[in-house]
Amino acid sequence: MNKTLWQTEIGSRMWNMQREDSDTDIFKAYIIPTTDILSGKNKGCGSHFNSTDKIDTTSHEIGKIIDMLIRGNVNFIWGVMSPIIVDDSEELRELRTIVENNVAKNCFHSIHGLAVHNYKRYIENDKDLSSKRINTIIRTLFFGMNLLEKGEFHFDRLILKYNKKDVEESIHDLEEIYNITDLPEKPDEKPYRDYLLKLRLKELGLVGSDVLMEAWDNKYDKRWNKVRK
Repeated sequence: MNKTLWQTEIGSRMWNMQREDSDTDIFKAYIIPTTDILSGKNKGCGSHFNSTDKIDTTSHEIGKIIDMLIRGNVNFIWGVMSPIIVDDSEELRELRTIVENNVAKNCFHSIHGLAVHNYKRYIENDKDLSSKRINTIIRTLFFGMNLLEKGEFHFDRLILKYNKKDVEESIHDLEEIYNITDLPEKPDEKPYRDYLLKLRLKELGLVGSDVLMEAWDNKYDKRWNKVRK
């Protein structure tokens, strides 16, 4: 049986920009039984969506969350770092610390891609210049600028009225910051893999297995040294 690890809230409420008719968007992390993975019954790393009574829940297996965080996917960064925690847990707190300590440049591609996609689809051709549409793009870009320039996770409410030109200038600003930031190209993968391994072992009832963790460390070190050569 799958176990829920934690839940956070994303979407407009995460930015404190919800309206009366806004849905509640939940990001849910779960873990499948490790025996299912070892037996081949389930490979893990899945996602599914459910919507009921204005509550939209997107559930992700922890393996997928880890993979997406390593890749710098902003949707998963938001899911882990959201200021609204619905169901807290030790697993969430530990992962948030890992994310905070591993900000890297590769998050730019997800943030920039999301903003540019929506700009070209709605703003460039004046298809949708509503405040809601523009604010959605602007807050994504501002989040990316703070992350790449300061290594900080800001979920600031937008209080000014922005327009098409502001979107275009903000896209350019994000690109400029990306070009000069001294962040590493990619996050350190090992803390994420260690975290996932510990969760898998814990689910299997082998938490604190020093032998297995040492074997993992040796394997990882050998692989890393091979990559560097």
